[in-house]
Amino acid sequence: MRGLAKISTAVLGLLFVIGAIALLSFYSSDKMVELRAFERKFASVDIGDPETKVLALLGRPDAKESTFRIGQKGGHEDSYARAAASGSAYYLVWEKGVDIVFSVGVDSKGKVRAKEYGGT
Repeated sequence: MRGLAKISTAVLGLLFVIGAIALLSFYSSDKMVELRAFERKFASVDIGDPETKVLALLGRPDAKESTFRIGQKGGHEDSYARAAASGSAYYLVWEKGVDIVFSVGVDSKGKVRAKEYGGT
């Protein structure tokens, strides 16, 4: 009887782990679908577009910042250089996933001057 109880406990533990993995994979795939949809919308933003178009396409940003930032600086030096030279007055920032950041630079007239995204 004791051996059967150990087997039942082991089977229940294994079923729990399998269920947890399945749940995480569904969660992860949903997040990837959401990220890809956002990337497509972001790609349709063009330099010179009005900020109102950006907000209509991408929704409310997570932050409005005076300095440019994306997921990390290392490996994205070109993005930082383009943003610095863009003449942007501020940046609208959307954080997606663990460390994927989308940033749109807007000038004082409300026009897009930079758009970059990146992560680690």
